[in-house]
Amino acid sequence: MIAETATGPRAIDVRVEIPGVAEQQSAAPKQIGWILKLDSREFGFIECESGRRYFFHASAMLGGDFADLTVDTAVEFCVRRGGDGRKKAYNVRPF
Repeated sequence: MIAETATGPRAIDVRVEIPGVAEQQSAAPKQIGWILKLDSREFGFIECESGRRYFFHASAMLGGDFADLTVDTAVEFCVRRGGDGRKKAYNVRPF
């Protein structure tokens, strides 16, 4: 958010904590999988042991760097529904 001040525009941090959300995200069950496909637009797909595939974006990385990932890299991740209703991987990190 930008606020107008006497000296000009200034960015204001407007983070809002929603009770229980951080706890739910940290308590989400972790899964193990491997990178199935990567795209230069910083997204990829992870396949877990059950054969299920999940989309992920570089912004969903928790540790490591997207540029360091390669196909068949083992990763740990959590799953949640995105805004479009589909399940996606988040908190992705090399395992």
